[in-house]
Amino acid sequence: KQGSAKMFNFPDGFLRLRPSTADIMIHVANPSPHSVILDPCAGIGTIPLRSSIKSHYSLGGELSESLFSQFVPQFIECHKKSNKSSRVADLLGWDATILPLRDSFVDVIISDIPFGQKCLSTNLLSVFLPSLLYQCARVLVPNGKMVLLCGNFETLLNALDNLNNRSRYLSEKHAGREDDGGRSGSDLEGMESVFELPCDSVFPANIGGLVAW
Repeated sequence: KQGSAKMFNFPDGFLRLRPSTADIMIHVANPSPHSVILDPCAGIGTIPLRSSIKSHYSLGGELSESLFSQFVPQFIECHKKSNKSSRVADLLGWDATILPLRDSFVDVIISDIPFGQKCLSTNLLSVFLPSLLYQCARVLVPNGKMVLLCGNFETLLNALDNLNNRSRYLSEKHAGREDDGGRSGSDLEGMESVFELPCDSVFPANIGGLVAW
């Protein structure tokens, strides 16, 4: 237990996601067997790792490559302790606002996104969220699911709602141009909405003393 605590608390003051929290998020998502699971803001890769031991192919990415060194020893230790058949977990370096993945590639997205406190400021988070959610919508299969851990659910829901409004606006604009043979370059064209709202559920969680949702 003492060693595990050292693994998930870093000298920079950032609190990394614990395996038990990741397991709860995976349980809430309830992915079907052999699903492709994505964590676009993977940190040290806890969610991809825990997904992989539940027979899913999991993929994660992180902008800070300094965290990658934590992934391999965590992966090896976890799979040694697991008696279940495991699949594959990959962790890549990327910018979550420009995901290098093809459209409709992922079945489920599970992620602990920045809270706007120790990771990104509130202002930066307001800029980051729309781009992140757009990429999530693009790579999710139709009727795909998403479970997110966040610091303020109202900020997240507003970002989702704004993305849907943008989609509807572009859909109407696209419909008006069809007779003229014109088109704009947005992938949201022709889509009535991106995410189904309201969400299935929003519930509180205590993460390292922080109130999360």
